[in-house]
Amino acid sequence: MASHPHFPSVPVSGELLATRPRNGRQIAAASLIALLAMAFACAVLPIADRALPTVPGFLVIGQTLATLVYALTAHLVVRHFLASRTLSLLWIGGGTLYAALIHLLQLLSMPDLYISSLPFNRALATAGSLWFCWHAGLPLAAIGFAWSERSAPRPPCAVNQTRILVWSMRATVAAMVALTVVVTTVSPIAPLLVHGEDYTAARNSPIGPFLVIESLATLYLLWRWTGVRTSLQLFLALSIFVLMFDDVLTIVGGVRNSLGWYAGRFEALVAAGCLVGLCLSEISRLYQRVTLATEGLLVAEWSFETEVVRRTRNLSQALAVAEQQRDTFATEADAWSAELEAARIELDEALRTLELQKAELASLKTKAEAAGIAKTQFLSTMSHELRTPLTGIIGFSDLLLRTQLSPSEQRRFLELQREAAHALLVVVADVLDYAKAEAGRLELEVQPFSPRQLIDEAVAVIDPGIKDKGLSLKVTVAPSVPAGLAGDGARIHQVLLNLLSNALKFTKAGSIELRVDYQTRAGGVPLLCLQVIDTGIGIAADMLDRLFQQFSQIDGSNTRHYGGSGLGLAICRKLVELMGGALGVESEAGRGSLFWVELPLTLAAPPQVQDAPLPRQPRRILLAEDVVANQILVTAILEACGHAVDVVDDGVAAVSALRRTPYDLVLMDIQMPVMNGIDATKAIRADEGNERHTPIVALTANASAQDSERCLAAGMDAYLAKPIDEPLLLATIDRLTASAAVEPARPAVAVLDDVALDGLIQRLGLGKVTELVSLFRRSVETEVAAIELARFDAPAARGHGNALASIAGNLGCAELERAARRLMKLREDAHPDELERHVAVLMDAAVRALAALGERFPGGPRIVPLSGRRPGTL
Repeated sequence: MASHPHFPSVPVSGELLATRPRNGRQIAAASLIALLAMAFACAVLPIADRALPTVPGFLVIGQTLATLVYALTAHLVVRHFLASRTLSLLWIGGGTLYAALIHLLQLLSMPDLYISSLPFNRALATAGSLWFCWHAGLPLAAIGFAWSERSAPRPPCAVNQTRILVWSMRATVAAMVALTVVVTTVSPIAPLLVHGEDYTAARNSPIGPFLVIESLATLYLLWRWTGVRTSLQLFLALSIFVLMFDDVLTIVGGVRNSLGWYAGRFEALVAAGCLVGLCLSEISRLYQRVTLATEGLLVAEWSFETEVVRRTRNLSQALAVAEQQRDTFATEADAWSAELEAARIELDEALRTLELQKAELASLKTKAEAAGIAKTQFLSTMSHELRTPLTGIIGFSDLLLRTQLSPSEQRRFLELQREAAHALLVVVADVLDYAKAEAGRLELEVQPFSPRQLIDEAVAVIDPGIKDKGLSLKVTVAPSVPAGLAGDGARIHQVLLNLLSNALKFTKAGSIELRVDYQTRAGGVPLLCLQVIDTGIGIAADMLDRLFQQFSQIDGSNTRHYGGSGLGLAICRKLVELMGGALGVESEAGRGSLFWVELPLTLAAPPQVQDAPLPRQPRRILLAEDVVANQILVTAILEACGHAVDVVDDGVAAVSALRRTPYDLVLMDIQMPVMNGIDATKAIRADEGNERHTPIVALTANASAQDSERCLAAGMDAYLAKPIDEPLLLATIDRLTASAAVEPARPAVAVLDDVALDGLIQRLGLGKVTELVSLFRRSVETEVAAIELARFDAPAARGHGNALASIAGNLGCAELERAARRLMKLREDAHPDELERHVAVLMDAAVRALAALGERFPGGPRIVPLSGRRPGTL
């Protein structure tokens, strides 16, 4: 209770039953009880076996009193546990509750109440066995209490756990009582201990000494573990001590209704009363404290009323003063209102400023997003600006290196020039690949490739550098590596070559090892596993997280010493992740590195070996290019192969040259003055009409996929990016002009282009192409039906012809593609009869194309009847 001058003093004690120390009076009382119990037992022991007459109701009354005392003790101890939350009290509560229940069962089993259905001897044996269980169980509970108290004081348990613990204790006691009943009922031990009213068998067996020894051991453990410092520990020891004399007197008495047997009942009641007396005295003490506290509250109430009167008088005086100050406060309140109004105006102004800042932040966010888009556009523009001069540098270097130059120094400079140009091209390619990856435009071209050939090509690239540095190169290819896999071989070659090049770059002495394996991991996923191991400078553990970041090397000294843009590994990781694989590294500074790659690749037929190329036929080629250096370079390459080349520098001149001269092929730049390559191609296709088709190849520094699609959509036949790859350029020319080498006149177009269709199957697989054929069939039916409806509308028919030409070309339906392109090139004011003839030819070609696809893919598209119109001719 809080201190106050008007409150009476109340004894303050936070100690409850579990923690209150023993006092002198309690020690004296316990000593007196122990001495009296011992003296009584000593007096009775010599004549304990003397038989006495049966006292009616003595056993029932005594057993009932013992049951009630132990039940009351268990209840009071549990209430003390709920108040103090001391876990050791549950041991005493459980022991006394067990004793009360056993007493009750013992009373119900006795024949004295005439309610037991057991035979007389069996009932006495059961009651005797339960007596032994009670005398053996209560000391065990006391030992548990001593064990719980022996360590340093533990914090009380949580409030929300007390109910759970109490019910857990009760459930445990109930289970033990049930177990005792079962054991007593079915065990053959009871008849061995009690024969009717005779207990001499227990005296002659180890049970009697066991109970005395158990009581003495319990008293020793209580003293050893607790020191008997609290009143609860003192009276628990007293109860066990007195209960021990019950064991001795009952067993020595030997028979029921003997003097020792009656004395034992008396000792048992005294033992049970020790704990309940302590609990009742604790309740009396608490009641005294509550009474004193109640009297203090009454005094405090009177004092409070007096104080209220005094303070009310003072308050009335204060109110008078407050009324005098009210006018002053009103004046000040008006001033404060004016200040608040001014503050409100300032707050409104601040809110308006905040809104403006918010709008400005939104604008900055938009600008930042636009800057991100501008970054990709900038990289694309840089590609064009860098690739154009590189075309001249690398091309002239190749030409000069093929020429026998007398001055060796000049040749050396030209070699250095070519190496620098290639290095710059690698940087540009890395920047473009990273830009595509950032924009999500990085695409894979999945087709069969030979992993062993890919490894040989990558090793061949770095082999000169290995020999120059005096390093050893070991390549281990496991037998499990198949001959063919399906994947983007070019991108895998790029990743492997980058890892090998890095190993060569950072290894001064020692060796480089390449390990290749093909394994099936958990889940049945087949993996192509690559490992590149070197004995180079290694990487510190704290620097590994920077290794795969863009534009990053381990430190600035590496950038100066070893060179590189820092994009290679970042691009490699994005490529590997795009292919569904993983790329990692294990390294230690000064001891080399191990880079590993795991790619999920499926088996595929090995790529077919290309036949030896036919002898190259000289062609007449038109080159449309506005850069003089590129004009000279391309002309020199083509003329060295026997081709005749005419050069123009803009799109208008290219269109005019084709109107004058039939060329075998046109190389068309995209960005030219006057007219660009796209518009020039459209004009050329419009002039050619249906009579001829000159192959046009885009030759430009624009290297994005969108540029390629735009060129092909304009009517070009192929797309090549600068810098010029001479073998690819010559191969493209041979491929597009191959038909002219066999037969000068334009041949009849085949229904299906088997070469193109076989290439599509090789790249995508037969199953995927079969699905495309099914989609193609539905598309053809749709477009032909639309052309039927638009047979009198030339512009609409041309639009559907454009769509049909695109999808037919993708699947190699050459005849249908040609008929659709002729319809697409028809004039908008064409005569209806001319439109009718074109539509008839296209429908006949569609029927033949679907029939041919049906024969090629028996499970694919069905042949549908299209139109019954008479075939026309053009």
